[in-house]
Amino acid sequence: IVHAAGIIDDGTITTQTLDRFKQVTRSKVSGLWHLHTFAANLPYELELFVTFSSVASVFGAAGQINYVAANTFVDSFTRYQQSQKRTALSVN
Repeated sequence: IVHAAGIIDDGTITTQTLDRFKQVTRSKVSGLWHLHTFAANLPYELELFVTFSSVASVFGAAGQINYVAANTFVDSFTRYQQSQKRTALSVN
């Protein structure tokens, strides 16, 4: 499984709205959750579960708080999967 979803909607914190935040995070968070749920119900172990994040989750990015949050979730959830002995890799 490869998860490579992403949407960008740049803006400073003063222009950020809940709708803009949801739009950017939905593809990464919901998409990853659905793929995780699907994979957890398979009768066999996956050989590959790769997510694509961004270096923004490590260093941040001016005007991209929603994008940073979405990618941080991807990285954190991937680490959680690894701690549960599941196949997982996050590329950022």
